[in-house]
Amino acid sequence: MRSTKLEVRELSKVFRTVEGREILALKDINLEVLDGELLCILGSSGCGKSTLLRIVAGLEQPSAGDVLINGRPLTGPGPDRGMVFQEHLLFPWRTVRQNVEYGLEVKGGPKTARAQECLSMVGLENSSEQYPKELSGGMKQRVGIARALANDPAILLMDEPFASVDAQTRSDLQAMLLTIWWGTRKTILFVTHSVEEAVYLADRVILMGSGSGHIIDTVSVDLPRPRYRVSPEFNDVRRDILKRLGFLTGE
Repeated sequence: MRSTKLEVRELSKVFRTVEGREILALKDINLEVLDGELLCILGSSGCGKSTLLRIVAGLEQPSAGDVLINGRPLTGPGPDRGMVFQEHLLFPWRTVRQNVEYGLEVKGGPKTARAQECLSMVGLENSSEQYPKELSGGMKQRVGIARALANDPAILLMDEPFASVDAQTRSDLQAMLLTIWWGTRKTILFVTHSVEEAVYLADRVILMGSGSGHIIDTVSVDLPRPRYRVSPEFNDVRRDILKRLGFLTGE
């Protein structure tokens, strides 16, 4: 039986505007993520899913509640978590390899061999000396993933990383991520607003209500991998999630 890797307890987050108005972004979030689990957090824009991920990354402080990793309270950012953003955020003046090496430089460890290993994991081993301006959008996201993997984090946090690429590239990146996950068995928290993406990737899907800042349901995706998007079983899960989110009625 897998142990709990990450635990969120009674987590809330309030933002204050410059006028002093309070905006409740998260309310009473309770969540357990198992070691090696691929968990998708699904919801529409403004539901708080990215805020939750940023708190787990240590980039935001909660207003109330706790985050524990391996039973220990989270105190800030750390090398045990790697973050992949929707925008690649690559340094344009550094080559692909140098971008991947950046976190290793900060950490002070060996660089080039690990960077090349991570580039191989994302299929860019022959692009290490190119610059970001020479890459497609999908390739830039692959570099972002390689950079997040470079410090060998136990938890990979992904904030809608495939939202800005075309459908075919998105499908290719999803397949690549599953290959990496299967090979490393890292714990992955993946934020998305795509029901199809969540069903294709996840062991479990956490559903967040529109604009509510709280979890409304959890769905276990008990489908064998590889998953086929056109199969009746896949679409049964997809319809079930849409119903729980309130987008399908009368069936």
